[in-house]
Amino acid sequence: MLQVPPSERYEQVLRRMRTAKVITDQQWWWLRANYLAPGSALTTMDLARVAKYETHHGVNRWYGQLGFDLARKLGLEIPAEAPFASAFATFSADDPDRPETVWTLRPEVVAALDRLAWFPRPPGAHNAA
Repeated sequence: MLQVPPSERYEQVLRRMRTAKVITDQQWWWLRANYLAPGSALTTMDLARVAKYETHHGVNRWYGQLGFDLARKLGLEIPAEAPFASAFATFSADDPDRPETVWTLRPEVVAALDRLAWFPRPPGAHNAA
């Protein structure tokens, strides 16, 4: 079972990662799209479209890399059977490599991003995560 850290820890680590430019521009845009989506949830193909990818494979590789980097900085042990992106998201299917799998940002990550205020929501919009 994954021991998810509190949102304050995500906030600290995400801030450091952004300052140190560990988060790539592409990962930044995926994180933004995921955060701003209703319920902070998008399918793998929705995320691929954000990057103008024709397939979902790049999402699994590069957004998953964000999970790897985040887990390492948090000191989070990702179970062997789980994808690295589990550090920041949950998945609607047993196989996160499927294009229709929904990636939902963890509530702790959403709370951290709320406080960081990196991605302002349009007036009247709110997240139902």
